[in-house]
Amino acid sequence: MTSVRVRIRHQKGQQPSYLGHIFQGDRLLAVVSGRTELETSRQAEVWLNQQLEPALV
Repeated sequence: MTSVRVRIRHQKGQQPSYLGHIFQGDRLLAVVSGRTELETSRQAEVWLNQQLEPALV
């Protein structure tokens, strides 16, 4: 089972950035980061899961 945890960082005057950790069970598979338009960590988790879904099937 693959799971994703994402944190959004808001910095004044800058586009928010995200830091995502992708796990398979207890094992860390990857760490991804970048800029985002999303406001909440939950929105970012849903978005990242959608991006990853084709690669993980």
